[in-house]
Amino acid sequence: MSLLFRKAILVALHANRFIRSRMRAFVYRDSLLECGSCFAPGPGLELRAAANISIGSTFRTGRNVRIHAWPSYAGHILAQPGEVLIEIGDNVFINDNSYVTGAYGIRIGDNCLIGSNVLITDNSHGEIVFTTSPRASEPLSGRGQIQIGENVWICNNVVLTAGVTIGANSIIAANSVVTSNVQNGTLVGGAPAKLIRSLHASF
Repeated sequence: MSLLFRKAILVALHANRFIRSRMRAFVYRDSLLECGSCFAPGPGLELRAAANISIGSTFRTGRNVRIHAWPSYAGHILAQPGEVLIEIGDNVFINDNSYVTGAYGIRIGDNCLIGSNVLITDNSHGEIVFTTSPRASEPLSGRGQIQIGENVWICNNVVLTAGVTIGANSIIAANSVVTSNVQNGTLVGGAPAKLIRSLHASF
């Protein structure tokens, strides 16, 4: 196979991916509460209750990203039509297989980079108590909104739990579980995540 032919195939594949992304953007854009320019959803993007989701400009995803808002669950009303439950800022990228699920409020600031297999959830299925009823039938509960500041890097396989605030310019190391607030400009890691060092400090 000649080099020129291989290059032609690569160009065609790139064009095909671009066209598919534009088609997905066309389908999703009108369903969102707000959607900025340069919206580039990846294959398998799944939106739930898009009328409660606001997305800024230059938003991109990898494969099979799910963004689910929950204005109601199990017969309980949690938000009204048009109320923002998930707000994503400008120039945000969410990589493959990540899941953002909001019933009380999630805000992701501008210029954030979110890795693969990340879970960001402000809710859980009921309280942590003994019950004989199906867990999925219990009303959602949560400890408050999740706030993610600007220019945050969340590495692969991270879990962010309800009620946490992630300070601007911080980094969450891979495989971390964040259960408490993270200060601006810091690197945290572990399960539960702890301060590793300030990013302002020299090595």
